[in-house]
Amino acid sequence: MTDCESNPFDPWCFCFNAKNESLPQYKQYNANNSSTSRGIGFQCCNIIHYDPSFIAQNVVGQGIINTNIEYLQIINNNVINDVCDYSVYLNQINNDVEFQEKFPDLYNSANSNRILFNAFYTSANSVHQSYSLANNRDLLPAFSDHTVSCPNTEYVPYYVGYIDSEFASTRYIYICYPKKAAFPNLGLEYKANFFFDNNDNDCKKSTCTTTYEKSNIGLNVGTVSHKSNSGLSTGEIVAIVIGSVLFLAVIGFLIYYFSKKKS
Repeated sequence: MTDCESNPFDPWCFCFNAKNESLPQYKQYNANNSSTSRGIGFQCCNIIHYDPSFIAQNVVGQGIINTNIEYLQIINNNVINDVCDYSVYLNQINNDVEFQEKFPDLYNSANSNRILFNAFYTSANSVHQSYSLANNRDLLPAFSDHTVSCPNTEYVPYYVGYIDSEFASTRYIYICYPKKAAFPNLGLEYKANFFFDNNDNDCKKSTCTTTYEKSNIGLNVGTVSHKSNSGLSTGEIVAIVIGSVLFLAVIGFLIYYFSKKKS
């Protein structure tokens, strides 16, 4: 079976999620071949093709987004000539409960992107309240030939990789984040890397000269500043470890007890 993502011109192509499940409800045909489109042909709309920095760039005053349906509506209202018409799904749902029940793959994509937007791309987040930000665009790194920079001198540029569902591949975004702020626990797996400067040192200031130009910006990725392997808090992890130890202790005791009883 042909994947529409790899062969959009095949009328018999299929859409699949990361679990390799067929998703016919997400297959759409895009007839617009403009420069802002991903191209003519069949497309799969089970994921949002725009990362959350799109909203920061295009809706500069957007505050915290509370629901996944609201996130998808904002994307749908601000994208021009996208390959996916998300109103097809929005017209069938009224809230996040219906969203998750009817379109779980798209719901998961909207959820992870909404979480990332609220954490990294809106100046309304409390972590930014101590800094003078003009709008959400101040949270976007700027790239020029051999330079990466943040608009505010109290911020550092980071290269963030994240997984938006249990079986999905890693996706990447660029953020500006306060030097002195701790990275949040977001309930999804992600890691934030520094950029290397042209001496292969981690860029820990707002502007750095890089070895590679902006077209190869990923080659400037430095060491990991923060890594979150799961959505569990430290307390939850400790509780799980303690519970596991107690469980093994009980099993060990029972084995010892019954072995002694037999003898």
